[in-house]
Amino acid sequence: MSEQVAAAPIAVREPAATPDLRRSWGERRAVRSATLTVGAWVVAVLASVPLFSVLYMLIVQGGSRLSLDLFTELPPAGFEIGGGFGNAIVGTLVMVAIAAVISIPIGILAATYLAELSPDSRLAAISRFLAKVLTGFPSILAGVLSTRSLYWRWGAIRLGPEAFRLPC
Repeated sequence: MSEQVAAAPIAVREPAATPDLRRSWGERRAVRSATLTVGAWVVAVLASVPLFSVLYMLIVQGGSRLSLDLFTELPPAGFEIGGGFGNAIVGTLVMVAIAAVISIPIGILAATYLAELSPDSRLAAISRFLAKVLTGFPSILAGVLSTRSLYWRWGAIRLGPEAFRLPC
């Protein structure tokens, strides 16, 4: 009593013909693509020539002057050779020290107040929001905008073409 079940034939699909991915130079878009690719490479190489020439001059001529005196001496007077930029390094360190003396105590006191004494206040919410905004804001742009707003408020500049110049 064994019955054999005849299996229905399974239709096997032929694989689709793979498209020809070779470039045909007879097509207009292939010629255009190759032309624009070559043009982009040529422009990139031409644009990098000044960069590499500046780097070469910096390494060859600047490397010979690199010494401890460069970091400790004062800059030379006009049209004199030699000197260094020691005063710029000292000035930067002094400015950073002054900024740290002012900002670190204020920051610690403000953080303590906002975290311990008033964590759910409106001031804390605004401070957190501004801190998040300022983390993604370039500092040079902040300086330019704040300088502009101070000059505009004091009336030191007019809203003409001179309003877009940086103060010196």
